[in-house]
Order: sequence, then structure tokens, then C-alpha cells
Amino acid sequence: MNRSLDNFNVNIAQLDEVDTLISYLKSKQMPVDIGDLLRWKWVWGVSAFDKFIHELVLYEMIEIFQKNRICTSAFKSFAVDLDFSTDLMHSTEEKWEFVQRFKQIVLLRHSKESFQNPNKVKEALSLIWNEQYKWQKISKALKLEEAELTQKLTIIVSRRHHIVHEADLDPVNDEKRVITIEETDEIITFLKNLSYQIFSLTRI
Repeated sequence: MNRSLDNFNVNIAQLDEVDTLISYLKSKQMPVDIGDLLRWKWVWGVSAFDKFIHELVLYEMIEIFQKNRICTSAFKSFAVDLDFSTDLMHSTEEKWEFVQRFKQIVLLRHSKESFQNPNKVKEALSLIWNEQYKWQKISKALKLEEAELTQKLTIIVSRRHHIVHEADLDPVNDEKRVITIEETDEIITFLKNLSYQIFSLTRI
């Protein structure tokens, strides 16, 4: 069972606590800059999306490995160690043991990967989805132009990196960049809709 979308929803739901805190601070008119709370939401949203892609691909690769899903060209090129291949050919283990070993191979291989920007997301989805024009298909489902969709995701991810690695400071004046509640909420909604559509399209 692919629990990637359920886990994504759980991760996103945790942002409700931040929204509650922000609402409380605003209602009390406390002299507190909520900008860093919004930045945390931005980073968390992108991380939740990244985790979603990791888990979606993992679960569906296991389905392919178990011959429950059509194999893709990229999956066929996914290298496993020689010992695993040899053991698989001369199987003495239970099927579930091989599944667990394969799962660990995928987890290890992807542990240093980040599936956030459009090219990396496309690369990851190629392991489980034979669709040639992936972003075109996804953008159509979201009623957006392909370039608009990929550019928007790129900008979101770039801002996330800027927050994490450069404290969201403007290099010109060394002050933090402006961030608003409306902007952040729109980003989270976008990532949710994107995740839902990717899940729906790749599960066909």
C-alpha cells in the first residue's frame, strides 16, 4: 500500500499549529516578527513535498519489483549490487526478505538525493512512470502552462534554499526579504495540489 500521500497530509497538517500560533500573536498585537514562522512554514512545505516524492517512488518501485506494476526504462537501469542480483537468481530466501533488501537498496541510493526542483522530480518519477511528457501532463491536470508550473516550483525551491542557507537575507542591503502570510499560504496550497496530482497521475 502506497502511504506517501497520507504521510504528506500528516506532515502538512502540522503547519496548522504554526497558523494557530501566528493567529494568537496577531490577536494579542504582540510586537513579534512572524516572518521567521512563515519562513519555517515555507521550508517545511518544500521538505514535505520532497519526502512525498521519495516515498511515492519507493513504494511504486517496490510494486514494480514485485511485478505488480509495469516496469519503466529507468527502473531497468537502476543498478543493484552483484550479491543481491546473484541471490535473486538463486533464490533461497522468502519473497518478503528480498523485498526488504530491495527497499533498503533504494533507500540508501536515494538518501543523498533531493527531489525538489523540476528536473530531479522528473528524474525520480521516471523510475515508476513511463509518461514521456511528465510536466506537460501534470500542468494540464493543474490547468497551468508547463513553463509556468516548472518555473513556479523552481522559484519556491530556490527561496527555500535561500532561507536555509542564507537566512533569507537580501545580498544588496543585508536585510531579510519580505514574506507574507498570503504568499506562504499560497505556496503551501500549490505544493498540496501538485502532490495530489502527481499521486493521482502516477497511480494509473
